[in-house]
Amino acid sequence: MLEKISFEKKFILVLIIYFLFWMVIPPVFSSSFPLDVPEGIYWGKEFQLGYYKHPPFSSWILYSFYAVFGVFGPYILSQICISLTIFFVYLLGKNIVSKEKAFYSGVFVLSIFYYTWPSIEFNHNVAQMPIWAGLIYVFYLALKKNTWSAWLIFGVVTGIGMLTKYSVAILVFAIVLFSLLTSYRRLWLTAKPWVAVVVALALFSPHVWWLYQHDWLTFTYIQSRSHEDGGGVNHLAAFKYLASQIVNCLPLLLILLCNKSLSFKFRNIKIDDRNFLFFIGIFPGLFLFLLGLVSGANIRDMWASPMWSLVGLILVAMIPENIFQNHKKGLAKGLVIWLFIISVLMACYIQFGGQLRHKPSRMDWPQQELSLKAEQEWKQISHCQLDNIGGDNWLAILVATKMNQMPSVMMDTSAAYSPWMNLQRLEQKGSFMLWEKDQKPILPYVSDLEKNDQLVIYHGEWQITWAKVPNKQPLIIQWQAFVPKSCIQPKE
Repeated sequence: MLEKISFEKKFILVLIIYFLFWMVIPPVFSSSFPLDVPEGIYWGKEFQLGYYKHPPFSSWILYSFYAVFGVFGPYILSQICISLTIFFVYLLGKNIVSKEKAFYSGVFVLSIFYYTWPSIEFNHNVAQMPIWAGLIYVFYLALKKNTWSAWLIFGVVTGIGMLTKYSVAILVFAIVLFSLLTSYRRLWLTAKPWVAVVVALALFSPHVWWLYQHDWLTFTYIQSRSHEDGGGVNHLAAFKYLASQIVNCLPLLLILLCNKSLSFKFRNIKIDDRNFLFFIGIFPGLFLFLLGLVSGANIRDMWASPMWSLVGLILVAMIPENIFQNHKKGLAKGLVIWLFIISVLMACYIQFGGQLRHKPSRMDWPQQELSLKAEQEWKQISHCQLDNIGGDNWLAILVATKMNQMPSVMMDTSAAYSPWMNLQRLEQKGSFMLWEKDQKPILPYVSDLEKNDQLVIYHGEWQITWAKVPNKQPLIIQWQAFVPKSCIQPKE
């Protein structure tokens, strides 16, 4: 049966299987979410116009997928983001190279490490990936066709991008700079780009208003984190960042080298398209390097993860047509081998990684058991619905996101981080707080709750074994519950 299917269809079938594998295996093999996922879910549940770490759009979408697809939702969403990135690169490629080369340019996104393993953990970096690729594509259309629809879509995508993560501003900066440095600068003398700017600002302005109302919370958080990280100024750290970006592109380079298809000469590509690809595809990543080199700031490798989607298109565009036609099957096979290797490694890491390291990863935590214990404890002492959870941030968000009726989460350290919570709500609804033994965090409002004679305080402790790391000392959790007297469960 398979013998009758063309090579191209087999290749597409492999890609479909790959995406399904990455949607299913992580939630099946893991016992908890990776770090950023429950955080994004509980943010989205509150549906704010901003959060203390990031703008809101990514969390809104993540919570929606979780509400519809349950534990599979975050992983489905991640692979949709990767698929959309491939699609937008393909659409752009069709305008620059042949349709066949454009297809390979798109799927070669998967040969860049950032678009594989890190996609397990849906976060703002993964959410940015289709936005970067889509924004580049619609900007290209806006330059070439200069239609109202292209510019309006450009404005919409820009606004959504800035609502996803502020680093999209780097791409916007690159786009504006490219247009000003080329003959396309004349477009800024017309109304269309400026209308796009207005559209983008209109979409982004509610978040700016939220920032103003919350004392620019996101930026004060970023500033406080930079002080906590310490390390001082280190200009040479930028080279570590640069080396990391090269390593992330190594699978693509190795596939091209092994197939004798690596070339550095453009053929049959217009000079302005060539300039567009190099500038928009390379400048943002190099800009971060230069920023770190000049300022000495600690530029994190993952910040560049959405910035390299055009690398495959650039390198495929440079392959001479005769070499491409002779080696395209080899290129596809090389990509399949890479996807097989990285998929097996991912599955083994999730299933056996904790045992090999003798240390549980974030995906090895007993999330289901923790949530059940919290629900059972609360039901034993209160007949009211559990309204909120606090305590250690990781434990609180882990427990909350697995409950049938997800409670709100109150973060530790600062009351400003959970603006949906306040003392009045806690006094009326009570709270359930938990942390690892002898590691009780500083919790907002607790001193006031402890003095409130309308609340009854309960304490307890759990001991939970690590399913995937049985030799590790059991996890010991301490909890404290504040129950309004009107909610106290009557004794039988």
